[in-house]
Amino acid sequence: MTAFILFCLVLSLATVAFIGLPLVKGAARRADGGPRPALRFIGLAALGLAPVAAALTYLQIGAPAGLNPAAWTAPADPSAEIAAMDPEARNAMIENMVEGLAARLAIDNNDLGGWRMLARSYDVLGRHDDAANAWREALVLSEGAVDDWRGLAMSLINTRDESAAPAVKEAFEEVLLQSPEDPLALYFLGHAAMSDGDAVRAKELWTSLRAQTPDDAPLAQELESLLAETGGDDQRSGGAE
Repeated sequence: MTAFILFCLVLSLATVAFIGLPLVKGAARRADGGPRPALRFIGLAALGLAPVAAALTYLQIGAPAGLNPAAWTAPADPSAEIAAMDPEARNAMIENMVEGLAARLAIDNNDLGGWRMLARSYDVLGRHDDAANAWREALVLSEGAVDDWRGLAMSLINTRDESAAPAVKEAFEEVLLQSPEDPLALYFLGHAAMSDGDAVRAKELWTSLRAQTPDDAPLAQELESLLAETGGDDQRSGGAE
């Protein structure tokens, strides 16, 4: 039990620290310096998804105070031991725990929580293809839960694989179907619509996102610029109070 709690702690902390890092890196470019058409909306969306994803990740995991070891029955403070470890040793420890979880799921593959934990763990380790496969297993067990579709979409984005674009779009369409105001889906699908030449839908999606974005949020200014690109900035919604 202690090992499992330690495992959850490590992964939670690592997720908060590193989940946005791959998203802020530039998308692949052509030899002439311009963005590849097939990756345009993935690259742009990945850049803008960072602040939205970070906020949602914080809300999902909870406040850092919730990780206070005083709330545990174990008297020791594993977080201090982890912080004092050599980075290479710490990474090796996480890898071993993840492999152990994967081995357990190979025997008991009906553990929905286990697949979700494995998917998030793979993402933290940068193994995004493996994470996507784990999310697919979770989707089967959850019968298409919105959080699992969202997780799959984010893992596929992080692969920065040109061929993953249709699957990412499909995943976010499923998210939007279940959660019409989901900020990640609205943001990404707006870029997808612009990439497909559908400025009308892009404006609709981004206007919906702008309406729920506070005026002082970093994302608000970007949305204003994106809406102007659709040619319909005169119809954009005001920010949330």
